[in-house]
Amino acid sequence: MSFPFLLSGFALLLSSFFTAGTLKPENSSVRFEISNFKVNTVEGRFSDLEGTAVFDPGQPEAAQIALKVPVSSINTGIEKRDTHLQAPEYFDAARYPYISFKSTGVNKTGKGFMLRGNLRIKGITKHIEVPASYEAGGLRCTFAIDRYAYKVGDSGSFTIGREVEIEVFLAFD
Repeated sequence: MSFPFLLSGFALLLSSFFTAGTLKPENSSVRFEISNFKVNTVEGRFSDLEGTAVFDPGQPEAAQIALKVPVSSINTGIEKRDTHLQAPEYFDAARYPYISFKSTGVNKTGKGFMLRGNLRIKGITKHIEVPASYEAGGLRCTFAIDRYAYKVGDSGSFTIGREVEIEVFLAFD
């Protein structure tokens, strides 16, 4: 067997393992946690995710991700708190019904991928860079944002933490 033939067979095998995938919102998730009174943590999630995403770990530069998360789908396990978080001083869901993200680029790093894009919360758009890893048919992104930068909640509050830890898992078919 010749080396070029063996090499092309290996490339074919890899290309079948790393194929481009299309977003499966029903298997994707958006979770968050934030400190509360500096002694405990509030965990929550958004139960809905809309949008499109195409990702191929073999060609990350070709990725296209555009997501919308309905603020009304927030779930912290306490209905009264979820309703309060939709009020004007927090997410202002009546005026800004969606949190959105649109990628501007993806590149491979030594530890996985770096996803760059624009995150829009409460009408404020900020460019962010998010480390990501490809695992089990999906892209896992774990990062933190400063809620003050998006005017979510009172910046003078000592009860709620400033930094929000976020984990997004985008499942692909």
